[in-house]
Parts: sequence; structure tokens; C-alpha cells
Amino acid sequence: QDKNALLTFLERLSKLAEDVIAKESWSREDVIVTYLPRTRRAHLQNGIDQAAELARRVAKNCALSIKPLLCRTRGGEEQKKLTPVERIRNVRTSIDLKKGADCRDKCVIIIDDIVTTGNGMARCTKLLRRAGCRAVWALTVASDVYNKDLH
Repeated sequence: QDKNALLTFLERLSKLAEDVIAKESWSREDVIVTYLPRTRRAHLQNGIDQAAELARRVAKNCALSIKPLLCRTRGGEEQKKLTPVERIRNVRTSIDLKKGADCRDKCVIIIDDIVTTGNGMARCTKLLRRAGCRAVWALTVASDVYNKDLH
């Protein structure tokens, strides 16, 4: 049952990625799939980084390259444990570009499992654009009620 749900999410995310590529008229060679990584602690506790796994599978389904362009820095808290105001402060110091991340003139699709306030995705988009990314799209499996106006 869980496997069927995962496959359904992967199909939908893959379809969304394909729709973005078609809508924006991107060449597949110019597209990079990346993800918002979990904290080391969360990864160790759960044994998986859901966003990384989703990104790998979407990249494979859509024949796109995947690069881990983003990283969590030490000292940041898990976003889900913080209030919306605390999340804004937290992402400024807990998410950064990986050393050597190259996305200049590329179109990036960021994948995350859930977007609550959108602060993490906003931070990632800002970092990628500063690094010379041509365009950034964010895809997620779910969003929380904080984002009800984004639909």
C-alpha cells in the first residue's frame, strides 16, 4: 500500500516536471533536478532523505540529470519543530549552496516532500539565482495550510 502511494506521488511529480519543461521550452541538457536536503539528524533518525529519494526517481523517470546543489549547515534546527517566524530566521543560516555547486545558466527543479511555510524553498531559490541559475521551479508532494493561497 505504501509502495503504491509512493509510485503515485512519483508519477505525479514526474508529470509535473515534464509539464514545466514543456511549458518553459527547456532543453533537457539545461535542466538539473535537485532537492532540499534533510538535516543530518533527521536523516539518521529516519534512515532516508525523502526529498533526495523523490528527486532521484523523478530525474530517472524524466531522463534528467540530478545534482545535490544544496546543503544543510551545522546549527540549524529542523523546520517542522519551529514556528513560522523562527523558520524564517533558521533558513538564513541552515541552508546553503554546496561547495562547487555549478548551476550557472541552468534551469533547476527543486524537489521537496512537503512545503509548509515556503521559507526553505524561498531560501533555496534565492541561493540558486545568486549562483547564476537561469530559472528555478519548485515541486512538492504536499503543502501545509500555511500555503493555502498558493494553490
